[in-house]
Amino acid sequence: MKVKEAREKMDRLKQLYDYEGTGITPEKIMELKERDTAKVGGMMMTKLEKVHEITDKLEDIANKKLAEDIRKATEYRNGYVQACEDFGREMRRMISEEQAD
Repeated sequence: MKVKEAREKMDRLKQLYDYEGTGITPEKIMELKERDTAKVGGMMMTKLEKVHEITDKLEDIANKKLAEDIRKATEYRNGYVQACEDFGREMRRMISEEQAD
């Protein structure tokens, strides 16, 4: 089951649980649901669904930024290591030439 589907199922169960034993009629529940429903992008979406959508988008943005930052850090590290290796190789060559003279 996908994370979004699991969240939706948990939300529906929580909504049922919240009203259980309150004496609120099904009609009143529907009225409350309509009140808490917003029209977004041409489709009906509850506030909770909108929160999940925003959260998912923010997580996706954070993951993409992390991946980019890791890529940049890896490139920097690889360049730094290569420079150290080049320096060491050049120093060994110069020392060898100096000792040969």
